[in-house]
Amino acid sequence: MTTVIMPALNEGKNLDILLPIVTKYKFVDEVLVVDSHSTDNTREVVSKYAKAQLLEAPRGIGRAIREGLLAKKDNNYIIMDADGQHDPSDIPRFISLSHKYDVVLGVRPNKHFESINRSFTSNFANRIALSMLGYNINDATSGFRLLNRKARDLAITIPYDDFFFQVALINR
Repeated sequence: MTTVIMPALNEGKNLDILLPIVTKYKFVDEVLVVDSHSTDNTREVVSKYAKAQLLEAPRGIGRAIREGLLAKKDNNYIIMDADGQHDPSDIPRFISLSHKYDVVLGVRPNKHFESINRSFTSNFANRIALSMLGYNINDATSGFRLLNRKARDLAITIPYDDFFFQVALINR
């Protein structure tokens, strides 16, 4: 089955929108909200959903994803940011591709809200993916991905705790 991993920091408002959608899918066993010590109502929101569980982890997107992957052994893992920039209705399409691919990457449709720093980082990562890895990827740092168990077993060995985790995952 499938575990959804959602790294979060003060995303209670967005989780209240996303969790009702994500938890309704029958093929989703559990949603792990990997929280980096939120000070908002994230914990309370997660507790409202039977399929959702809060997992606390130190800050760092790579660290949060790795902690989520280590917490559960499943057939498939959907990783999506908790900030609402990914459309949860794409999850069934990701699952339909899980038998063909070890990793499926999503593209953020709403990149217009990125800060200048985040935009620079994203563009830099895309250039790295193209020049060093040979992959022409539109959004190498997108947090919306599907991993099968084979990809998960490789991902948990990636040593980076930051966005480089997401770029390194492409090359595994």
